[in-house]
Amino acid sequence: MAYLKAKGGLKMPQKIPNDLLFYFLLPFDLPIPSGVIYGPVSDKYSESLNHVSLRVTHTHVNFQDLAEDPYGYGFSTIIGTHDPGEEERSWQTWIQAKTTDEIFADEPASSNPSADERFSIIFERCMGAVNSLIGASQVATKENLMRKISKEGLAPQIIYRVFEGGTDALLCQSSFRLNNKKYNERFASYSHDDAESIRAVIDYERRGAVEGRHHPIRVARQLATEGHARLMSGDEISAIIMMQSAVEKYLSGVFEMILLDENPSRSDIDQIRGDTSFKSLFTKMLPDKLGGNWSTSNTSTPAGAYWVRLYGLRNQIIHSGHEPHWRDLPPASEAFHDLFAFVDEQVAKKSRLYPRALLAVTDPGAGGDGNLTKSQRERVQDLEGTLYWCPIKQE
Repeated sequence: MAYLKAKGGLKMPQKIPNDLLFYFLLPFDLPIPSGVIYGPVSDKYSESLNHVSLRVTHTHVNFQDLAEDPYGYGFSTIIGTHDPGEEERSWQTWIQAKTTDEIFADEPASSNPSADERFSIIFERCMGAVNSLIGASQVATKENLMRKISKEGLAPQIIYRVFEGGTDALLCQSSFRLNNKKYNERFASYSHDDAESIRAVIDYERRGAVEGRHHPIRVARQLATEGHARLMSGDEISAIIMMQSAVEKYLSGVFEMILLDENPSRSDIDQIRGDTSFKSLFTKMLPDKLGGNWSTSNTSTPAGAYWVRLYGLRNQIIHSGHEPHWRDLPPASEAFHDLFAFVDEQVAKKSRLYPRALLAVTDPGAGGDGNLTKSQRERVQDLEGTLYWCPIKQE
């Protein structure tokens, strides 16, 4: 038990934090010998990855065990409870990440975090440290078979141990399921409605390919889903870039539909879009067409929050080489979804002027929800079933 000196010279007991040790099985090798340890840099640095100690371990697993349970048998060989024998074997590379169960000031926790929240923060801290080691290995060796890991690159179940602070006595060993996602067989759900929605999207894709003019919204929705998938996998840089790409494609598609509703020729549309930068589209063109608050300086609005928390972060990555922390992703993701909802709301308000834009953002064939009021349905009924995203007038 450690002690803090309180006012008046009294010493108040303070519990020494327990240690947590996570076992990461990498899907590739690192050019680092077994037993090498990378400890925290210094206590004076507040970045959470500096609170993690990493040990690299290489071990063997025989082919029979590898087919049955590569993670479980590999872990057992590390802790000495299983002998892989001398039969044909395969190398495995493991990283043991050790940290404390305390939450540091630079980590995004609520005032009274739950046990699940604390555990999630601690695990993300360790995964960030593992990726830091992989990144350092890439720079030092220029080995192109290594890559930063996402959660899908890890075993579905991760084992961890808890040690008593100050004594290293093992308190417990447990595991948690990492890839508990719907697409795992035991969690998959099947729906005829989903199958038909997918058929509609494929139909649009094929029709667009034949006509040489793809639907302007469909790819944006695909990028949005892909960005969220990267976010959930722990791939921060890809998630931010993918979400920003989805925004640019979505806003450009909405703008194209607005121009079609205003009935210019295809050459006029292409020229206007080609002459319009993304910043001009966001700060001038769409505000003029759709109305609403598009201020980029007020982060309490969807447009302002997006401009700072997603677009600004993406610019730091692209132009300054900034590497985002996983704690940057929740506010960026929230701003992303709020912006889409804001644009859809403004399009709905202007549906009398821009029925094609309304149909584009709600069309199930382009990933929309199909929800239209009776009056809105009347405005778009002549467009449904047609290639409404193609120009009205050809040159």
